[in-house]
Amino acid sequence: FNLELHRRVEDKTQQLNAVNQELRQIIEEHCRDSRALEQAQEKYTNFVENTLTGIYLLEHDRISFCNSRFAALLGYAREELTDRKITDILRPVEPGMRQELAGKGWGEANFDATGAEQLCRGRTSKGNCIWLKTSRAQILVGGELLIVGNAVDVTEQIEAETVLIRSERELRDLSAQLMTAQEEERQRIAGDLHDGIGQQLSVIKFSIERVLEGVRGAIPSEQEEE
Repeated sequence: FNLELHRRVEDKTQQLNAVNQELRQIIEEHCRDSRALEQAQEKYTNFVENTLTGIYLLEHDRISFCNSRFAALLGYAREELTDRKITDILRPVEPGMRQELAGKGWGEANFDATGAEQLCRGRTSKGNCIWLKTSRAQILVGGELLIVGNAVDVTEQIEAETVLIRSERELRDLSAQLMTAQEEERQRIAGDLHDGIGQQLSVIKFSIERVLEGVRGAIPSEQEEE
C-alpha cells in the first residue's frame, strides 16, 4: 500500500510539475507581451505628446482626449478641454472669407467633413482667434465610431494672405476709381475743347462779318462774293 501510495504521489508530482512548467511558460509569455505592450504604449505616448501637431479624439462631438500640443495651441490645460464640445473650441470659417481663401489655394473648408484638410477658427482661453488647418478621420474602437483629428497653427500664413487679399481688393477699388476719374477727366477735356473751339470760331465769324461790313461797298460785288 505504501509503495502504491508513493507511486501515485510521484505521478501527481510529475503532473503538477508539468502544469507548473506550462504555467511558468504562460506567465513568461504574458510578461513578454506586457513588456512589449508597455514599450508600444510608451512609444505611442512619446509620439503623441512630442509631435508638433495637435491631436484630439472626439466622442459624440466632445473632446475625450487631446495631447499637450493641442491644448497649448489654444492656451488650455489638457484637463480643461476634456468633455468640452468641439464647437466651443473650433469654428468654421465665414463663407465670404472661405471663398477668398479658396482662391488662394487653401481649399473649401467644410467643418463636418473628414479626410481632407480644412481651415477653421480656433478660440483660445483668452478669447483670441487663431487659424488652424485641421483634418479628421473616423476610427472604430470597441464597436464605437470615434473621430480623431489633428490641428496645425497657420495663423501667420493666413494673416499674410488676408493682408494680401485686402491689398488686392483695395487695389481693384483704386483702379476702378482711377478709371472713373480718367473717364470723367476725358469728358471734361472734350467738353472744354468743344466749348473753347466753338467760342473761338464764333469770335472769328463775328470778326470776319465786321470786316466785311466795313469794306462792303468799297469793293466790287464780284470780289466781295469771292
